[in-house]
Amino acid sequence: MRLERLFLLMLLGWLCSIQTGFAAKPAIDLDGYGVVRFFTSAYETTDVYVLIRDYDGFSANGDSHTVTVQVPGGGTYNLPSQGAVDSSTHAYGQFFENPMMPAVTGDYIITVTDPEMNTAQATDTVTIDSAFGIPDETSFTPVSGTTVSDTTPTFSWDPVTNAKHYRVRIFNTSGGTVWRGVIGSFTTTYTVPPGVLAPHTTYKYRVDARDSHFNFDIDNYSKGPHYNSLNLSFTTGPSDDAPFIDHDHAGVMTWYNERFGEHFTFWIKVHDAQGSPDDIKSVTVTTPDNVTYDLYHYRQESSTRSVYHRYVHGNILSGNYLFKVTDKSGHTGTYQEYLDANSIGSPDSGSITGVLSGTSLAVDWPDVTGAAFYRLEVFDQDFNRIYIFATTDSQYTIPEGFLKAGELYHYTVRTRREFIDENTDNGSSAFGTNFDWQTVVPEPGRGTNDPMIDLDNWGVALWRLPN
Repeated sequence: MRLERLFLLMLLGWLCSIQTGFAAKPAIDLDGYGVVRFFTSAYETTDVYVLIRDYDGFSANGDSHTVTVQVPGGGTYNLPSQGAVDSSTHAYGQFFENPMMPAVTGDYIITVTDPEMNTAQATDTVTIDSAFGIPDETSFTPVSGTTVSDTTPTFSWDPVTNAKHYRVRIFNTSGGTVWRGVIGSFTTTYTVPPGVLAPHTTYKYRVDARDSHFNFDIDNYSKGPHYNSLNLSFTTGPSDDAPFIDHDHAGVMTWYNERFGEHFTFWIKVHDAQGSPDDIKSVTVTTPDNVTYDLYHYRQESSTRSVYHRYVHGNILSGNYLFKVTDKSGHTGTYQEYLDANSIGSPDSGSITGVLSGTSLAVDWPDVTGAAFYRLEVFDQDFNRIYIFATTDSQYTIPEGFLKAGELYHYTVRTRREFIDENTDNGSSAFGTNFDWQTVVPEPGRGTNDPMIDLDNWGVALWRLPN
């Protein structure tokens, strides 16, 4: 039955791909950012950054579309293009230094108009937190000018008031970004994995603080030092040849779905400067009751970074889980994580409803007791994930323009008991496998003119061939 369903989905996807085109409506994607109060100890700005999606495409410089932001009780400002992301996505944004457009609490209305005068609007509700702190560079380590012992330095800083996650941003001496390391507020340290920094090379860094949980919109954002010209410098030592484990805000989790019930899921990223997975011999995890499982290579994300994971039905225990990676030269890396096992259910798949209106999709599902938040995840016809929509409500409406008319999409709902930046311990997914997910095909928009038939000097003809 699964093979038959897969064949039908592939056939439906092919049939959808040959439909004739209609003018697409643009869509505004806040991309977890939108309108943000961005400030340091020296200045404050209102930063606006959005993605505009339009399956009809953009001009090379983005001026085919007009994008504006209307401030609460104030004026309307144009947002210039910041460049193409891909053929159907363009970025627009602007820093507005005070007092030109001071950040205030309220609704900011963003509008896009395409060449056919189709419009879309999105409202970003911003709450200014006057108590939100600023990273204090006098607390940072390594201090500026330090030569560290290898290519995997650990950075530390003092906690920032009301921050929910941090980002360590590393630059080369020309000002180009080399790495962005993101970590939840449960810690104020971050270690750079191997394969990122070159040996015996000078870099600069800063620390950013943000007020949102992962996947949710930022309202307040600060950084230290206050100017990039003052970022702290450090110089790396010799290359660190040991492999490194990144928990990727998952590590060990309890997981539940309707088909497989409750089980473990192990998910980590393995870094190795000599190559991952090419230089990796084994990756294991040992449970609190001393059972050891091999983890399997799942996908390669770069020449030095891969994901390893495994699902296990076993005795789910709270306690310490020890991950270990060994490379082909015998170097090892370990990571220990404490699991607070408290599994969470999922919405009954039969109660999840999806209603299409043009290319807009409204999805509703029952509340899950204990849920911190949900993610409505959308995949293309080949099961590649293309969107994550995070919400604390048990419903979400995808606006027009995100989905393309005539294309086939799959979607599912996933639930977490903890926010991702809190290093999630317990999660669930609706449905069983990807073959069970909901499937939709958005309808093309309705035209304003009657259709016409052109016989093109052919129409119906009798064709005869000689014997």
